[in-house]
Amino acid sequence: MEPSPTQIVVALALLVVTAGIWFYEGRGRWRARLEDRFVLGVPWGTVLVVGSVVAFYLFAQSGLTHWSDPVVYAFVSWSYFYPLGLVTAGFSHGSPAHLIGNMTGTLALAPIAEYAWSHYPRSTYDSDGDPQSGGADAETDGGDDEPWDTDDELLPDQPTGSAARSFVERPLVRALVLFPGALFAIALLTSVYSLGPGLGFSGAVYGIIGFAVVYYPLRTVVGVVAASALGVVWNALANPIVRGTVSSGPPSPPSWAGIGFQAHALGFLLGAFAALALLTKRNRIPSTQRVFFGLVGIGLAMSLWLVVWPGGDDVFYLYRGAGVVALLVVTGLVTVAATSTRSSSWLTKRKGAIGALVLLTVLLALPTVLFGIVAVDDAGIEQSQAIEIQDYTVAYANNTTSGHVPGVDLGEGTEEIFANEVSGVVLISEDREIWTRVVRPDALAHSGNETVVVGGPGWRETVRAQRTGWNVAGNETAFVVDLHHDDETVRSFTSDPLTAGARIDGHAVTVVPTRDAFELRVSNADGTAETVAIPDGNGSTTLGGITITSETEDGVQHVYMETDDSRALVATEETYA
Repeated sequence: MEPSPTQIVVALALLVVTAGIWFYEGRGRWRARLEDRFVLGVPWGTVLVVGSVVAFYLFAQSGLTHWSDPVVYAFVSWSYFYPLGLVTAGFSHGSPAHLIGNMTGTLALAPIAEYAWSHYPRSTYDSDGDPQSGGADAETDGGDDEPWDTDDELLPDQPTGSAARSFVERPLVRALVLFPGALFAIALLTSVYSLGPGLGFSGAVYGIIGFAVVYYPLRTVVGVVAASALGVVWNALANPIVRGTVSSGPPSPPSWAGIGFQAHALGFLLGAFAALALLTKRNRIPSTQRVFFGLVGIGLAMSLWLVVWPGGDDVFYLYRGAGVVALLVVTGLVTVAATSTRSSSWLTKRKGAIGALVLLTVLLALPTVLFGIVAVDDAGIEQSQAIEIQDYTVAYANNTTSGHVPGVDLGEGTEEIFANEVSGVVLISEDREIWTRVVRPDALAHSGNETVVVGGPGWRETVRAQRTGWNVAGNETAFVVDLHHDDETVRSFTSDPLTAGARIDGHAVTVVPTRDAFELRVSNADGTAETVAIPDGNGSTTLGGITITSETEDGVQHVYMETDDSRALVATEETYA
């Protein structure tokens, strides 16, 4: 697809700005600072991480050929008994927006963490203070804030011969193995200890934030702004013009209900612990003011206060007040742990703060084990009403009990904790421990058609769910759901018959969904009934003493029952967005 004129102009503007920065008078100083910490001045670890995650989306998730509709469900951490999901969930994404959001955050913030880590080992680090973080030697009481543009960063120790270095001191190992390995480890841990099925690199992104804001508070604040800016620039290039209309969408949960807040918090704490360890190793104490206000500002801006819990029956609770209090408590503990003077005493406020943080982290992670030991024992779906593709089953469920059971013996009655009633299009795979709703009933009722993508590494298939229905006058909607895959069509669900509210001369008309079509059942006052197919187009038919008429108005079919002197609406064809 050829770029639009607007995209060309945006790209040229970015090139001009980039060239202006490149030829700016102070570029030599910035290049020297980068080369002090990075091999050839490039944050290779960040590049490797971003490249790996994007490559996984493009190739394993088929994003290269289906950019907007990747394979997702095979790479979710559904259960501890599904290793592929556990390993890949932290690197997989559900949509382009999901991927771009995490990658812009990584590109803006990971170089800050990698700069602190450095590709070059040093025997002593920042012993005279780091002006960008207001740091000081650990034997002092902490450094005062210094001007932002101070540039007297300490240079790394002169490299020694490669033979004299240990494995972990080699620059390429630090750049291409240790730093990416730490981020991948956080992604894996936040996948394993997620509150329910997990997906996305955001746990690692918050780990980067937790590390960077403790080590370089001011730079991280700038990095958060830069991440937002990168997202805007990407959207300006990808979608320079967006056309919007006044329209109503399908009923859906609030946007915050689907955010993995627990994985974000866990990743943040893991990153903060890594920063505390590095500060201790390098004998540094950062500025108390900068760490505290950096943590508060970034925590509020990045929604680390988010605490959400479902209340049942499509109700969700956002505990904003409790979340803000929890954020302030964590901020205080991290600040004390990072900025308190080190002491050999067995009990200090720093050790107490670290102990409290460890306890909070354990409390945050351990309850998730209950969600991880879930397994799928019984699909609970008739095969004749489902589409089967390899180990996947796609069907429409109506108040069906899910097949979730504990994967280990927890005693009698525990099955009820895991199972719940589900309605909508469901996806089931006993091999992958999947039993989940993929399309809500109200979403299908709004759109009429929804697509479910199943697959795995290197393959994908699609199933289309189609709803057809009639709005019965004075009653609800009688509908059916068909599933389509290649040349196969299965009627997965038929609702109960519904009777129109109006009656003429004692006659009642009921809309009856069947396995093949919709029918009308006309009941007489004496209890006898006759059945007829709904007339096509503008046709009509007579039975039981009344006439059934079908009329099309503005492309929508209406069915009436009538006699010589009376007429009443029976049903109207359901329409979709």
